[in-house]
Amino acid sequence: MRTQNFARNLNWVWAFALAAFFFTACNQMDGLEPDSTKLDGKSEELFRLSPFGNGMENARVPLTGTASTPKSNGGITPYIIPGENPGGNRTCAEVATAYGISGFGTSFGQIDTPFPQNKATYTGSDGAVITATTDGTFVTWSIVVPAGYCVKYLAAVVKGSNDANIYFYEGDVRGDSGLASPVNASGGSAGLSNLRFCYTLEKAPDAPVVEGDEACFEEGLVLRATSNAAPAGYTLQWYTKNDEGEFVPVPGNDPKLDKVGTIDYYAAFVNGCSSEMSGAATLTIWALPDAPISGGDQEGDCDDTLTATVKDVPDGISTVWYNAPTGGNVVEDPSLTYDKTVGGIQTKTFYAEAVNDVTECVSATRTVVTLTLNPCPPQECWTGESATGKGSAFPTGPNTWFQWNTRAQLIAGVDLVYGRNLTTIGRVTISNPDAGGMRTITVTLNEGIRFADVSGALKVIASNTQFTRFSGFSGALNNATINGNTATIRVPDRAFYFVHGDIERIIECKD
Repeated sequence: MRTQNFARNLNWVWAFALAAFFFTACNQMDGLEPDSTKLDGKSEELFRLSPFGNGMENARVPLTGTASTPKSNGGITPYIIPGENPGGNRTCAEVATAYGISGFGTSFGQIDTPFPQNKATYTGSDGAVITATTDGTFVTWSIVVPAGYCVKYLAAVVKGSNDANIYFYEGDVRGDSGLASPVNASGGSAGLSNLRFCYTLEKAPDAPVVEGDEACFEEGLVLRATSNAAPAGYTLQWYTKNDEGEFVPVPGNDPKLDKVGTIDYYAAFVNGCSSEMSGAATLTIWALPDAPISGGDQEGDCDDTLTATVKDVPDGISTVWYNAPTGGNVVEDPSLTYDKTVGGIQTKTFYAEAVNDVTECVSATRTVVTLTLNPCPPQECWTGESATGKGSAFPTGPNTWFQWNTRAQLIAGVDLVYGRNLTTIGRVTISNPDAGGMRTITVTLNEGIRFADVSGALKVIASNTQFTRFSGFSGALNNATINGNTATIRVPDRAFYFVHGDIERIIECKD
């Protein structure tokens, strides 16, 4: 089985790491499912993806050869393969032929034991360095490769006595231990006589170019992170980070967001030589602002101009007015001014939408505000007149008649008239004397007639004699109380009364 490593520029010491591996067999056609090993944010741990590594069993066996012992601590079964050297030494070319590959990128010559300080170093022209240590029988090895590269194939030829064990690795395996020459008749491995390594590096693909998305919330909305296509032979794998900052595979490999919030997704192209982890693809679903709070419906009359309002608008929220509950057009001035050419009750309804100034998300609903203007009363135009109580009339001028009334006539009530035609425009009555000997004259005007808004609009002259010619209002009482089209005035008890009113008559208005 292959293993893969996202780490770059890290000196792996497999003698210490192998104890953490799981050694389980797998088939090359198994589905790509991540195991429980995590990759942290600095790519400092191995991540394995079956069939490329829940252990380090051979992903392939030689076309010719015999299985041997001992297995390595990584679970690799060695093979004894045929070759030209009767002493068991095998070349990298012979290993490549036996395992059905075209060759190795780098082939080292054998290094004979004893190693100085039990350590041998193989440095390739591509910058890779293999370090091997031995106790005289068993071998531990590790490889450091240039940044951006992985190990594609690696073979260790472990020679002892007359045979050599071939340990073949496929995938980004960076080290193993427990390698030895074949077990001999004594039941143990022969002492190490020489060691050879062969390897091929593979350029890792660039990290995926990922992209997130953002949108305002709506029912059924699902956002997904996207990436450029995986290179041939690679699979795109998505990850998130847990609370400890470790990368964990995304369930179903589906990097999505379907609720309000934000999440970062990361991706890698995985295979025997996997890419670095991508940057973050951020998905965000923004919450919608609440609908505006209505400032209330308004009602006025034709002289008013009403403007729709909302209240308690939060910071960072703007209000946009429309002429429809959905869709429609933006209304810059949500107001109503009375159109007298149309008349009648006039109404406009406006719809307020809240907009977040940062996210530009809008409220799910709009708030309704209705403005109503009622028509003004019909226009009234008046003309001024003078009127007296109807009695014995005599002319004093071209337009006005003055009349005296006896107390008896006023007790019964007389018409209030104006003009030469003595047109009736109201009624005059007098009360019985009160305890102080005073009487009250009451003048009630007909509809369409009103007292002029002037001081002394109602004047009364009280006399015990009726004079035959009018000489003005000297001595007239003018302290009447006027309430609408009714006026009252207290007068002394006399035989005759002269009643004069300054009145206005409603007439047809002129444009």
